Amino acid sequence: MAFIDRFRRRPSIPMPVLITDPAMGDADIAAMRDLAVASGDWKPAAAYLEGLEPAAHDRRHMAVDALADAALRSPAWFEAWRRDRPDAPDMLAVRAEILVKKAWEARGAGRAEDTGRDAFAEFFRILEQADRACRAATDAAPAHDAVPWVTWLNAARGQQLERAVFDRRWAALKERQPQSRAGHYAALQFLCEKWFGSHEEMFAFARAAAAEAPVGATTKLLPVQAHVEYVLQATHRDESFSRGTYWNSPAVREELLAAQAAWEARSEPGPTDLYEYSLLAYAQAQSGRWRETGALFAAAGHRVFHRPWWYMPDAYLGLVHERVAKDR
Repeated sequence: MAFIDRFRRRPSIPMPVLITDPAMGDADIAAMRDLAVASGDWKPAAAYLEGLEPAAHDRRHMAVDALADAALRSPAWFEAWRRDRPDAPDMLAVRAEILVKKAWEARGAGRAEDTGRDAFAEFFRILEQADRACRAATDAAPAHDAVPWVTWLNAARGQQLERAVFDRRWAALKERQPQSRAGHYAALQFLCEKWFGSHEEMFAFARAAAAEAPVGATTKLLPVQAHVEYVLQATHRDESFSRGTYWNSPAVREELLAAQAAWEARSEPGPTDLYEYSLLAYAQAQSGRWRETGALFAAAGHRVFHRPWWYMPDAYLGLVHERVAKDR
């Protein structure tokens, strides 16, 4: 009987691995970046970016993001690139991203009321440098490259620039890459209530972008991200706010499932699939839909990108995994 029971027993479900690497498991981007850092030679990074087709805008943003993150920790290879090719468009794009990342690290991830005066002063000081770097990068970028404009949008949010500046930068970005995933997410952050917009404006933007996006586009999931931002703000204002009640309300549930279906209809896997699976798994977990959450974990290879899971305490992913394993 014990022998039979062993075969009847369902296999355990692996705990999802939390991924913080901006390369999101893309082997080519990770290898290119790691080679540049290990060798001190910027040429592999430059060659990779130069070899990307204009249509690979999401992968280009991932690569620039990963290179900037690496340069913050190990700058020697990048400083050599900057010295040897001071006017190279891709180098300028990476430099702009480095400075924006550096500024946000100086500020910290807390809300404004929890951020000290010295941190804010350093934040704004670095953002002034970043603004100049973004201008240089956008001036040098080829017509199809929207990545420096994504960086400049994030700088505008940090600098608390007026809405007209955001509108101009967003228009320029969208002209270059109408379906830029990173650009849409940067714009949504600017327009959400916790920054400079409102719930109404955020949802209107997300729904309009999703409606005009082709089937399978990552921007089909913008309404889901908008719901995540809404819940984050609602729970900040009211500790009694029920995440489960909100996510399971008929209108929200219908929009979540429709967005998921529209994205899953893509013709082939995309470079940022890990983020999309992680976003959907987060929404399903917040809904208490454990089987759906487990299916998304499995689809992502039992990996989870840290965004938007970083909105919850560190122990949350483990608790979700326990419920998924129990209720499968």
